[in-house]
Amino acid sequence: MIDWSPDPYIVVLTAAGVLIALVAWLPLALRRLPISLPIICILIGAVIFGTQHVGFDPSPGIHPYVTERLTEFVVIIALMGAGLKIDRVFSFKRWGMAWRLLLVTMPLSILAIIGVGHLMLGLGVVASLLLAASLAATTGEEWFTSWLTYNVIWEIVAGIGCGWLVGRVFGWLTFKMPGDTLAKTGDGLIAIAATFISYGVSELIHCYGFFAVFVTALTLRSAHRDHEFQRDMHDITEQVERIAMMVLLLAFGGSLISGLLWVIGWTEVLAALLILLVVRPAAGLIGLIGAPATLGERITIAFFGIRGVGSFYYLAYGLNHGEFDEAERLWAILSLVVLISVVMHGLTVTPIMR
Repeated sequence: MIDWSPDPYIVVLTAAGVLIALVAWLPLALRRLPISLPIICILIGAVIFGTQHVGFDPSPGIHPYVTERLTEFVVIIALMGAGLKIDRVFSFKRWGMAWRLLLVTMPLSILAIIGVGHLMLGLGVVASLLLAASLAATTGEEWFTSWLTYNVIWEIVAGIGCGWLVGRVFGWLTFKMPGDTLAKTGDGLIAIAATFISYGVSELIHCYGFFAVFVTALTLRSAHRDHEFQRDMHDITEQVERIAMMVLLLAFGGSLISGLLWVIGWTEVLAALLILLVVRPAAGLIGLIGAPATLGERITIAFFGIRGVGSFYYLAYGLNHGEFDEAERLWAILSLVVLISVVMHGLTVTPIMR
């Protein structure tokens, strides 16, 4: 008698093949359509996990550690890819637009979202702060001194220094080492190695790994800007990022169909729309006052605020390292904001950027 029941390993292997094929083909198929790859991934995830045969709930609240690590992986790979792609040489003046968004727009957004969370959604102040910035603060002079000396001064400065050092080492090994440099291998996986080492070393010495990875990427990029191997490293990084991101979005779609948003009411919907349509654009426009850009460019930058994997990571990290009674609701609210952002921005980015 033939057993026709599917082997789970074979099913996963087949699904992985389909996933990789879609990662390669969908961006090409969708490039002229007003719809984005994340929207398609979420829909596919909802269909897959909505079938009776799966029997698995991928909701982030059920798998907090996996959620934190998977989103962390996607973030560090994305940071390496972004840094390798930047051609502009670092200087405070040339990066003025980025400083405006970091030093003005982001703090204003955090303060405004804290207000929305506390006054409109009825969340506690700390929970509102976690929703806004994925950072729960304590009070008191001892905390402030520790935060200023350790979390701000040490972790940021050491993270930048660690990233620069790893980038310099890999830059020398890749482009300048006598004899057979790493660039001669033609293997862009060197960028993935640099990502893991930079993040790993920085975390071992307790500084900001995200800072370190981005600085490593910028330093590696500046080691030989015109070398064709730069494209090889960026391409493999982008491919790994797309696969990991697609897995994450499939799980997100499955979470939605599994009931992640069941606790959402009209108040949460209005709060999410307020954050996306008022808070972020207004904070962005304030931060860009006087910036060397046209009004249309400033509106575009302010409107397309990034909402996604980074938000999931910081919330997962905060919940995994603290005690919160409102974790389920926080996941639901954040997921609603991300879902609306993915749909709204995904449908408008192609025509607007054209």
